[in-house]
Amino acid sequence: MRQAFSNKYVIQDDGRQHVFWMLRFVDADLFRGDLIADYFQSIAPTGYTVLYRIAARLGADPIYFSKLLPMALGFLTTVFCFAVTMKLFPVPSAAFVASLLLNESLWMRNGIVSGTPRAFISPLFLMFLFFALNNSVVGTVATIALMALFFPSIMFIALGTLCLRLIKFDARRLRLSRDRRDYILCATALVVAAVVLLPFARRSSSFGPVVSAAEARNMPEFLARGRMVVFRQGFWQRWLTGSHTGMFASAVFYPYTMLLGLTLPLLLLLRRRLPAVERISGTISLIPRVILASLAMYFAANALLFRLYLPSRFTVSSFRIILALAAGISAIVLLDAVFRWATSDTTSLSFYRALMAMAAVVVLIAALWLPRYLNGTWVDTRYKTGQSAELYEFLSHEPKDTVIASLASEADNIPAFAARPVLVARETALPFHKGYYSQIRQRAEDLIDAQYTPDLARLQQFVRDYRVGFFLVDRDAFEPGYVLSDKWLMQYRPAARNAIDHLSNGAVPALAKLVDRCSVLETNNMKLIPSDCILKAP
Repeated sequence: MRQAFSNKYVIQDDGRQHVFWMLRFVDADLFRGDLIADYFQSIAPTGYTVLYRIAARLGADPIYFSKLLPMALGFLTTVFCFAVTMKLFPVPSAAFVASLLLNESLWMRNGIVSGTPRAFISPLFLMFLFFALNNSVVGTVATIALMALFFPSIMFIALGTLCLRLIKFDARRLRLSRDRRDYILCATALVVAAVVLLPFARRSSSFGPVVSAAEARNMPEFLARGRMVVFRQGFWQRWLTGSHTGMFASAVFYPYTMLLGLTLPLLLLLRRRLPAVERISGTISLIPRVILASLAMYFAANALLFRLYLPSRFTVSSFRIILALAAGISAIVLLDAVFRWATSDTTSLSFYRALMAMAAVVVLIAALWLPRYLNGTWVDTRYKTGQSAELYEFLSHEPKDTVIASLASEADNIPAFAARPVLVARETALPFHKGYYSQIRQRAEDLIDAQYTPDLARLQQFVRDYRVGFFLVDRDAFEPGYVLSDKWLMQYRPAARNAIDHLSNGAVPALAKLVDRCSVLETNNMKLIPSDCILKAP
């Protein structure tokens, strides 16, 4: 929270995609007809959009609201994590440990702090687990509907979990459930999910279709050094740790005390030697169902690549929750065993107890400090702080339809901090829907050509075609290494390669000749050039 409110110009990384366009709710004239804003509004889940619209009507700025929302979501997550653990293992200390570990894992990462649709995953999925464990038809179906309204990907895992309830393991044999309520619940959930999800599917397809796997294999955006690395990865990255494709991506095991959850199956096998295991409820069978449902959706997402979005979305969040629940239970089962052993009459009261105490201290220190030394920081909230306040202030006083054209990374911040549209920006250049990205790619290529062409007439024609109000140019933008070292720009070939050739051969871009003459603002090693000056240049 200190990071979030440390500066007027702070926004979480994903908010630059999923929150900025909601400034329309405050002022309907903002981003009118803007391709980027229209696209991100089209893919925003209905419930998420409605919540921010209500907040805006109550006077809350969307970006400000996105910083407050995680606190409420964190509270709900904690309450339901505690309640779910108590259903699985009715020992309050285990519920506390599970809730603590899950909070550590969530708040040290950049999911729940984003205030975007994925911030709703943990509270909604834990609500689903709670109502499913309590056999509440109304509560379970309601949470299915909420997941469809806020983050549909996690809804498919919930549906799979319900469908797996129809299969029972009895006397070492699989059989279908004989409980009519299981079938009613599953059928009702499927119908509700379809009804709620259909309008969103139709709306998001307005920029479709989605790129196919075969097409993506030939797109630099999905290859090494691309915007979304999916292909040309090693086996380990492709299936286990890759940020978009690995089933254990996004630091599922962070903090490392979450690894305690992996010991739960072994503890169940040793139930005769561990008295506390007897307190684990039979409802623990829900955990393997969630894991199976997650894996099924993960492999389905790989088979239908991009149609179900990215594969890692179907394991990372559910695995994190399950690990926290299992780790809380395992921690207390093991502690109970240690305490029983340490207080038994047959235990030596000197050497072995001292050894156990030392081992506990070492483990505690490692759990607390090792993550910092491995990762360099306690948290990875990915809050972005704008470094060009003067630029944002200047642009915010320009007409609301003023388009800024820039290849600089600062273009990512302008829509959120200055509330003005940009022609293209790397953060919003998502290559999934062809109807959207074909236009973005064309814009990027045309902008690269215009910024580096020696032909003034060509530059002026670009300004007219796209109705550009300003160019924002980095001071070193006309050095050959500027384009070559930027992996985002290098995706747009042959435009990027042509620009490098022009600069390497000594050709001076027309825009470079106008920078000093036309610049109206210089800030943070960037210069702002109005298009009027470009059009009037001889």
